[in-house]
Amino acid sequence: PTSFIHRPEELIPAVLFGISIVAYLKKDGWKKGHFEHWLIISLLMNFVAQALVLPFSNILHDLEFDLAHGLKIASYMAALIGLLITTFATLREAEGSTMKMQSAIEALRASDSRHQLLIDLIPDAIYLQQRGEIIFVNPAAVELFGAESENDLIGRQSIDLSTPEY
Repeated sequence: PTSFIHRPEELIPAVLFGISIVAYLKKDGWKKGHFEHWLIISLLMNFVAQALVLPFSNILHDLEFDLAHGLKIASYMAALIGLLITTFATLREAEGSTMKMQSAIEALRASDSRHQLLIDLIPDAIYLQQRGEIIFVNPAAVELFGAESENDLIGRQSIDLSTPEY
């Protein structure tokens, strides 16, 4: 081949990589996220391989050919590094969220047990109903209605517990 550029068809992907780089840089996502940062590095390596090295390769496995393919492999590794870093960061964030959730659950359980103790010890009868059916009673309500246990009252209609005079 007498041309200085031996493989001009390699410039087509170079143009596409160049367009991708410009579009991604305008998006500004690469400044905020690990993966996006490494993706820009990967795109740059691919652009260099396609635009500045591979078109000048004269034969298979000459210096330019091997250098371009080495750059492509490095670009794949850059994208993989970005994925791994992002995955690790996401896992650490999830771990922190899990620890916060566990603390909140423990605080809720402690609060729930304090409220349950208060409801059990209060001398006034408390019962909850849903659509007329009793769904909860405290010990004072069990005693007031003359039942032996909570189970005797839960599930009954609250109207059944009122005296006929009312």
